[in-house]
Amino acid sequence: MKQLFLSILIVILIGTAYSAVLLTDDFTGVVGSNLTDTANGWSAHSGAGQTPMKIASPSLSYIGYSGSGIGNATTPSGNGEDVNKSFSSVNSGSIYYSFLINTSITTTSTGYSMHFMQNSTTFHGRLWIRLVSGNVNFGLAKTTAAATWDPTNYSTGTTYHIVIKYTFNTGSSTDDAVYLFVNPPLGEPEPTPNVAITNDTAADATSISMVGIRQWHAGTLATFDGIIVGTEWADVASDAGGSPTVAAPTFSPGTGEYITAQSVQISSATDGASVHYSLTSETGPWTLYSSALNVSSNTTIWAYASKSGMTDSSVSTAIYTFPTITDVSDIASLRAGATDGTVYRLTGESIITFKHTTGNQKWIEDSTAAIMIYDPSGKITTNYNIGDGIENIVGTLALYNQLLEFIPVLDPGMPTSTDNPVIPTVRTLASLTSADQSKLILVENVTLGSTGTFSTSAQNINATQDVTTLTLRTFANTDYSGTTIPTTPQNIICLVGQFNSAIQISPRFLADFASAFDYPNGTTVGTVTVTGGNANDSANQTIPEINNASFTPSYQNVFNLIGSGPWTLTFDSTAPYGAYYQNGSWNSVAGNGSQIVMNISANKDLDLPVVLGDQDPTLPVELSSFTATLSAQNLVSLMWVTQSETGVSGYYIYRGIDTNAMNAQIVSPLITATNTSTTQSYVYVDSEIYETGTYYYWLQNVDIDGTTDFHGPIRLDYVAGQNNGTPNIPVVTELKNVYPNPFNPIAFISYSLADNNSVAIKIYNNRGQLVRVLDNAPATAGNHRIEWNGMDNSGNACSTGLYLVRMTAGNKTFTQKVVLVK
Repeated sequence: MKQLFLSILIVILIGTAYSAVLLTDDFTGVVGSNLTDTANGWSAHSGAGQTPMKIASPSLSYIGYSGSGIGNATTPSGNGEDVNKSFSSVNSGSIYYSFLINTSITTTSTGYSMHFMQNSTTFHGRLWIRLVSGNVNFGLAKTTAAATWDPTNYSTGTTYHIVIKYTFNTGSSTDDAVYLFVNPPLGEPEPTPNVAITNDTAADATSISMVGIRQWHAGTLATFDGIIVGTEWADVASDAGGSPTVAAPTFSPGTGEYITAQSVQISSATDGASVHYSLTSETGPWTLYSSALNVSSNTTIWAYASKSGMTDSSVSTAIYTFPTITDVSDIASLRAGATDGTVYRLTGESIITFKHTTGNQKWIEDSTAAIMIYDPSGKITTNYNIGDGIENIVGTLALYNQLLEFIPVLDPGMPTSTDNPVIPTVRTLASLTSADQSKLILVENVTLGSTGTFSTSAQNINATQDVTTLTLRTFANTDYSGTTIPTTPQNIICLVGQFNSAIQISPRFLADFASAFDYPNGTTVGTVTVTGGNANDSANQTIPEINNASFTPSYQNVFNLIGSGPWTLTFDSTAPYGAYYQNGSWNSVAGNGSQIVMNISANKDLDLPVVLGDQDPTLPVELSSFTATLSAQNLVSLMWVTQSETGVSGYYIYRGIDTNAMNAQIVSPLITATNTSTTQSYVYVDSEIYETGTYYYWLQNVDIDGTTDFHGPIRLDYVAGQNNGTPNIPVVTELKNVYPNPFNPIAFISYSLADNNSVAIKIYNNRGQLVRVLDNAPATAGNHRIEWNGMDNSGNACSTGLYLVRMTAGNKTFTQKVVLVK
């Protein structure tokens, strides 16, 4: 009689305890169905439809827990849809949220998952999860504050019983408390919590009427099961008793959509357990599992595990589907496909133009179109690089706020090519449409509508080109995060995006930003500063012919000066001279030892050739030789040869007894110039030397405008009174005429040296660019000859035209013109 009374009392007590249970969910729905399906009773409050949470098999087991081994489970291990389930509202006392969790977390990213909800946007009692030294660690937060972590780390891959408690306190609107329990003893009074938060002054919940499950990373690898919500400790932590239950079987690979045949292995974590499977129904007939099952068509496998002395496990289910694949050869054809779950295989090669960690995104492009691969489940495991080519990508299409995404279902394997050039297409903002989604483009002369620095999170900035303004949407955590937002017009390489009806652009890297001008107004670029307007390097880099054939530029460029001027070009250079070409002629500017400053008169959108060098490039005389020899009568014969003359009045001969031209004196009258464009020879005889010694001669050319220039000195050793008839003709240092001229294909270049010396013979084109180095080595005194075969230094044939042969022997320089004809 006592035993009967005690049994009745226990039943009454149990009934009373569970009268406060508000919600239980053992995920008994159809495996593979969405939690938000009507039959499963959950609702989405964020990211609806994006990587939806599903019923998964097997269920989780935990000895003594009343929600152990029943039904199935759910695996919210992505980054998308978040869900909630409602119950009767609670606004006083305490409320408990109990569940089982098993995680093999791999991500180093920290996030929260299970939580209470006041409404669809206000969360309380958040369970945080993180990876610590290969173990899982649990934490708790009242609301939005940082987590307080359990000091104990737990092994991954093990099932734990978690209870979150929220207590309503009446002292104020900020004094409610939250508590976390990990593996509390079942059937005993409420123990000391692992984490207690009693002094967080964030706003309290006015009531709690929902629990939520949040997805935050594909690397969570978590399974949840056995949800119980109640208002008493006994509601969520009673001891259900019973013998240990065999761990439910697991499948490898598990439920999924596959393209190729799968070898499915079934196992139980319980040592010595036998596994039984059925291909017919969840009630059998059953076959003892002994080896992997080959699955190549749509198949459902049911399995349970048994062991003597233990309760049989629940039935686990795995569903394998093999969809029909539609092949498309290019991205344009893929983009024309349907977003109805059809599986497409992109057979043609596409090139990766960018990748980002968010959702394992990859942007691919071919000659027809582009598309973004969105892979939150990490189906693609091959580590691709930008410039890699990929073929046979298999997946489905989805729209995210009107942006078309390609969702892969398997890994395509190794790249089919690597190091492909990734070249953006130049476009205007006004021309962009939905058809341009995910293309890599270059937009020029774009002004950004924000200042300060780029945010580390995604950020919207107005981008304006002409009269068109679009949104520049930054990527989070890129190399330009935290850098200064450019305030000058930019040329931007970017990916085309779309948000609802609005087209957007997104730069990938800091290097995707470049000033719209090569030389922005007032900004020093290298050694050049342009003021009065902006400038670019001109596409036409042709340098007009320079008057002084012996001038070799140390710097040359053609600037495109933008605007109407006037401009100032400042060059940080020690070059003695510079010149710019405007209105059909060269204009010389002398340097000051550290800079050359050119003031350019107004002239709208001017192309301005500029050269710098160690001589005045505008000198009108092209002098190819200047020599001094003794005649048979012991007189000094001075000869010089010019290749062309322009605006020259004439020449004077200077003589001195040392190398300082300041000490020399004029020994000739003005020798009138011929001002011809052809080769001209001049001779002057100095008969007024009477004393033995060493003499130095200079040649001065005097231009019509009064400017002058010196050439020399050349040296002559003189012995007075010596007249021995016809003397031996001395060897002089000179570059002789090139033969034949014009030539094709070989030109013979002869020269002589009075003394042993280092000789360099170089060929330049008529723009002053070095074409070929023929000789650059010491040579002995005497006569020499070398050949030029009309090739440049790279072995390429030179084109028809005028070339300059320059010989440098010690401190002497000689030049001859030669014409190559074909």
